[in-house]
Amino acid sequence: TSGGQHNFAIVAAKNVSSTASTLTASFPVVSNMIVTSNYEVASLSYDPVSAVGREVKAGETNVILGEFKVSRSGVSTSREISVQRVAFDTNGEFDAAKNLANVAVYDKATGAKVSTSSSFDGQKAIFTLNDSIAGTLSTRTYQIRADIANVDRASETLYFTFDSDEDSVIAIESSSGYRVNTKAVSTSLNLATVTIKAGTISMTTV
Repeated sequence: TSGGQHNFAIVAAKNVSSTASTLTASFPVVSNMIVTSNYEVASLSYDPVSAVGREVKAGETNVILGEFKVSRSGVSTSREISVQRVAFDTNGEFDAAKNLANVAVYDKATGAKVSTSSSFDGQKAIFTLNDSIAGTLSTRTYQIRADIANVDRASETLYFTFDSDEDSVIAIESSSGYRVNTKAVSTSLNLATVTIKAGTISMTTV
């Protein structure tokens, strides 16, 4: 209930369970006053932007591997939100952990890199972000980009998928530090499928 005043207290030594031979304290021990309020944290939804596939070759750099967007939802739509983490499952024959380099997340509109680090844990790709979305903005679109360092076969596929759990996207309210509610919008959480082909070498006699 908003406006409620509460505190916690230990009334006497008999209320304390301890293995100590003696217990020294001035009872009752009373906590600070806690005043409750009605507060609804901001909400954020996420989904893939497009599932249109594309073809690239080993050796290409700054390749777009997928796009996704986050959008404000709920009633608290004017607070600045800081996106801190996004996580995907990697699918397909292509070994992303082994054969991708310089993997990062970018703001599509500005081209600015917004991820501070990336890592792979098995098939999961995890990006740490430092990106604030002003209260005046309703959506932001991101791109996953990387260099294709190698491919193990003549042709392999790769696509990123939100794993649909509550840790797929982690964000907080910038002012309060409270974690934002996040949820998936689409029933299909796959980003675009990318086909990676081996490069070709042409040899001629001179």
